[in-house]
Amino acid sequence: MHKRRAVLGLIQAQAAAALGVSTWTYLLWETDRTTPTIRYYPAIFDFLGCDPFPEPTTLPERIAAQRRKLGLSIERASELVGVDESTFARWERGERHPGKLEKVLERFLAAPKSGFAGGVDRDQAAPCPSANR
Repeated sequence: MHKRRAVLGLIQAQAAAALGVSTWTYLLWETDRTTPTIRYYPAIFDFLGCDPFPEPTTLPERIAAQRRKLGLSIERASELVGVDESTFARWERGERHPGKLEKVLERFLAAPKSGFAGGVDRDQAAPCPSANR
């Protein structure tokens, strides 16, 4: 995030305000002392102008990427899909295949950021030059 902040010519307090967090929280993220929770990922992706995670190639990776894009906990994502939290977690870890619930899961995977928590659509986001979050 430091590189993006520098490109934008922002001080840490301004970057923090843009992300909706305290300056202290932003400082901890920028210096890699803490990692942001998933609920902040949509704002971070918007700030960066991209999703810095590798492009998903497998179904479990697609599930995790969509959950990050939407800023959802596994608990909230499982509620939206209508399955048990442990079932959703197993799908995301690749331990189970959704089987007859695949169509329900595909609707979740196709959901745009509107109507959920926000975030950057991978199709519209430029590739990140590095994984530096």
